[in-house]
Amino acid sequence: MVQLPWNLFSSEDPIFDIEAVPDESTQLQKMRTLWDANAKHNPLVCNDFFCGGFQEQYERNGQRLADFLARKLQLAPGAKILDLGGGSGRIARYLAQGCESYTLADISPNLVCLAQARLPEKIFQFTCLSENRLPYPDQSFSDCIAIDTVMHLPERTLRAYFNEVARVLTPGGKFFLTVGVSLEGPTDIQAGRSLMRLLNLKPVPVGSRVGAVMNALSTGSTLTLKHRGNDFPNQLPMIGVQAPFSGNYLLFERT
Repeated sequence: MVQLPWNLFSSEDPIFDIEAVPDESTQLQKMRTLWDANAKHNPLVCNDFFCGGFQEQYERNGQRLADFLARKLQLAPGAKILDLGGGSGRIARYLAQGCESYTLADISPNLVCLAQARLPEKIFQFTCLSENRLPYPDQSFSDCIAIDTVMHLPERTLRAYFNEVARVLTPGGKFFLTVGVSLEGPTDIQAGRSLMRLLNLKPVPVGSRVGAVMNALSTGSTLTLKHRGNDFPNQLPMIGVQAPFSGNYLLFERT
């Protein structure tokens, strides 16, 4: 029997404008509540929009994305990686190979618990974020990734985490992030809204100023933009094509 997605014909909007929440602490709590709800409802899809809920596709995506990241970051043996917004660890298992340490940080306690169960090896460390500050000493990491993360952040959190990543990276360290929106102008999110309904997602937080903020942050920082591209290999489940803007990424280097 075919089961229709829970909200295919629902009036509930799967996109929650996190900028509409007025203050920082309430924004953080709302983001935590939304991601915890998705982690309970459909943990595969909430952590990998592109796997369609299939475990095999989830693992395949993790391996493919890790291979791409390892090439772009030019990871050296003994790397110390921070995975910001790492969710349940879809990439971590594969990207951590050969690293000295791998720290997965996420705002959702439910997703962090899933990651801990998935990644029992001693190389992994886990942080449940509770504020717009990263709880690590200066220059703690050689590399940082934020995959399918920044488009879900309000402006103040995005700016704060960007500055915090600059603080915790060593000189010469790399920061790779996917953007998920157009950097050239406003993004039409209607197609994304429809797809999120089909893929069985409860509402997720979405920042409405991500493109403008990232363009502003790309200059005048200790993080220097080294490369931008649109070929990050996020693909829609089962059909192998890119969703709009899902391949957009930026690669920074700590000066």
